[in-house]
Amino acid sequence: MRQHHFESFESESNFNIKDALMPYFRAWPLFMISVALAWSIAYLYLKPKSSVYQSEALVLVRDDKGGGEFASVDLFEDLGIVVPKSNIHNEIQAFQSNKLLKNVARELNLQEKCVRLNAWYQKKINYYGDVPVFTNITPDLLEALPHSISYEITMINATEFDLKESFLKNGTPIERALGTFTFGQEIQGLLYAFNISKSNNPLFKYAKGIVYLINLHPLDGIAKQLKNRISVTSFSKETSIISIKCSGQSIQENNEILSSLIRQHEKLMIESKTLMAKNTSNFINGRMQIIEDELSGVEEIGEEFKSKHGFFDLPIEASTLLGKSDALERQIIDYNIQQEMVAYFSNHINEKRVNHTLLPVNIGFEDDNINALTKKYNEIYLHFNELTLGSSAKNPMSIELSNQLDAILENLRLSLIKYASSLEKGIQLLEQKSQRYQGELALIPSHERSLRE
Repeated sequence: MRQHHFESFESESNFNIKDALMPYFRAWPLFMISVALAWSIAYLYLKPKSSVYQSEALVLVRDDKGGGEFASVDLFEDLGIVVPKSNIHNEIQAFQSNKLLKNVARELNLQEKCVRLNAWYQKKINYYGDVPVFTNITPDLLEALPHSISYEITMINATEFDLKESFLKNGTPIERALGTFTFGQEIQGLLYAFNISKSNNPLFKYAKGIVYLINLHPLDGIAKQLKNRISVTSFSKETSIISIKCSGQSIQENNEILSSLIRQHEKLMIESKTLMAKNTSNFINGRMQIIEDELSGVEEIGEEFKSKHGFFDLPIEASTLLGKSDALERQIIDYNIQQEMVAYFSNHINEKRVNHTLLPVNIGFEDDNINALTKKYNEIYLHFNELTLGSSAKNPMSIELSNQLDAILENLRLSLIKYASSLEKGIQLLEQKSQRYQGELALIPSHERSLRE
């Protein structure tokens, strides 16, 4: 056993690291060649790739809900409606709506893009803003474009070029040569007659063999591209800030897209508030003539009442009773006006139950519950309208908001019925008091005659 251990130790002591590594040293040229080849392949693969940049903008979402808003959250939770604590999620959906992205594309004229095509080992140059070549096709024609069209311009000299037109027909790529043209010459394309012009910028080159590509895209296609390029997320759970990021090959284009997106969103919000104010104004104007006729009739009744009873020379006690009676009459008139407004508003709601629309606000209801329900309905409708403009009506979120709107309308209808009932009871009580005061006033002349006698 001892001899065995000794032999094992002796065999290990004869190990030579140089002999073990020598085969690898002999193959070092092959390793170096492999590394150089891998580096070259990576370089050739990445060299023609265009750089992608990302820009970010932060937007503060203002929450218009005050702390004393009649405990609206509790009210809607009783109805089984989930009301979010913040409208950040709705604003995120609004920034990604199709309508908003189309407005951005129109403002920045993103439907026409210019690219310089280089050799396979060189990067393509995507131009934005000042471009070397461009068409005179108007934005109205571009907006009606049914599908994408590309025009390949191969320079012959500084003024002449060969032109090819390519597009998809029934899913099959079609390419055709249109001929040789000069800048400014009319060209008959697949859909339009147009011409191509060049920039006066001396930095652009028009030497022989240089190839430019003009891509024309439909508005819907550009909106989809923007939706893929733009990401909208909540900046953090603790803040009411939205992070909007845009990726692309031009920093200037990314920044202008973000600026335009924020401008167009603000413009849509202003339009929504203007529409709400307009509907409210129309509702009030529709009521003005009715209220004016009612007030005119009340004044005539008051004048007739005073003339009939001759209350002009009564003592102070009679004036006090008359003041109380007049106050009751005014209160009865106010209640009657409220009743008419309830009936008018109920009819307005019943007419709008099939197709949702904004409801008039601040029209004089003395019931806080009705005012709050109306305000909440309009807030949810604005978000519902933005979603339906940017997506299908079968969108799950659109369906959920539509169900919420229906539930609020039903609750609003029940609140109006309850309010009308309370007004009717109030009018009956006020009329009883008014009759008692009138009875006391009727006795004053006889008391005055008795006093004279």
